[in-house]
Amino acid sequence: MTVAHQLDRTRTPHPLVRWARAISPASAGFLAVGWLAVVGYEFLSGNTQALAYEVIGIAGVGAIVVGLTRRTAEPRAAWRLFAAGLACEVMGDCISAYYEVHLGHEPPVPSTADIFYLVAPILFAIGIFLLLRELGAEFSRAVVLDAVIVVVALVTVQWVFVVEALVHESLSALRKADEIALPSFDILVLVALIQLVIGPTRRAVPYRMIGISIFLLFLSDEIFLLTPQYASGTWIDIGWLGSYVTLGAAALRPGVKREGEVITAGPQRLSGPRLAVLAASLLAVPVVLATERLEHHHVHTLVAAAGAALIAVLVLLRLAGLLRAVEQQNRDLRQLDRMKDDFVASVSHELRTPLTSIVGYVELLAEGASGPINELQRSEDRKSTRLNSSHTDISRMPSSA
Repeated sequence: MTVAHQLDRTRTPHPLVRWARAISPASAGFLAVGWLAVVGYEFLSGNTQALAYEVIGIAGVGAIVVGLTRRTAEPRAAWRLFAAGLACEVMGDCISAYYEVHLGHEPPVPSTADIFYLVAPILFAIGIFLLLRELGAEFSRAVVLDAVIVVVALVTVQWVFVVEALVHESLSALRKADEIALPSFDILVLVALIQLVIGPTRRAVPYRMIGISIFLLFLSDEIFLLTPQYASGTWIDIGWLGSYVTLGAAALRPGVKREGEVITAGPQRLSGPRLAVLAASLLAVPVVLATERLEHHHVHTLVAAAGAALIAVLVLLRLAGLLRAVEQQNRDLRQLDRMKDDFVASVSHELRTPLTSIVGYVELLAEGASGPINELQRSEDRKSTRLNSSHTDISRMPSSA
């Protein structure tokens, strides 16, 4: 191993070390204490456990409110929406706990708690898109098509594994709509989360923490929907509470723009993470069909065919956009090539006449027409010869025609 390589290794800290340095003491302290409280929650029971759940959620909302007072250069509107979304989640939890602890039964479906649970993902999604917009992310036709491809893949998966079972259950229309709304809004949150992960903010620690928080919330919601019988104090609660704590810790960290971590959001490129997301979306439908076949479940042929066909059309539109972009770049390059030819022709024309006269007089002087010349004059003769040779080379440059 070379000395330079050893020095490079010593200068490049481990990613975990960079994260530790990037997190403020307040953020790190809240994150540590919050996760310890989440772990301790699993060892409680009864009313004490229910109270601890609400306290952790309220602490997460309070952390965001405190963090808002410390942000001056960073988008505040997005964080207000995050605070409102988390407050809706906590309010829904409090209403559910009231039914379970004081009334001794599960809340009815739908209930007031469901309204808060349905509003929360909408606020989170709007907050993420607003955050990206205020940081300068582009929402071009290509970005929109990528998002729609992901939405179609997620809708197909959600329909097969979650929504269809709810549609065929013997429930009232209001309750059925309430049961279907949550996974539908979760799709919106996941699409916004994907844009955050593959967008220009993905390297900033606070936004990574936001991504982790929203992912934990989405994952817990999905596990809850797939769980036949939910009971308080299970591992699903770990995901929800961890989401609250992580989002609060992200808010307590000072704004990235105030600390010099300015994020430059250039044009959205077909980067590695974006390609990975699109590849996963394309493979979603075949994986769903294979899973149903292997588990001997009813194969949703029509749903899979509709999803695959729509994704194929969207991919064709995406490829057409890429081809148009390449063609436009080719036209721009040809235009630049023509500008180069015009420049060379202009320079050659403007220099030809004076250079011809200069070279002619220099040759006369070199032949001794005005008498003998000294060494300095001979060096000037050689310079004029090189200048004339350079002009000849420029005039012979190949044309784009």
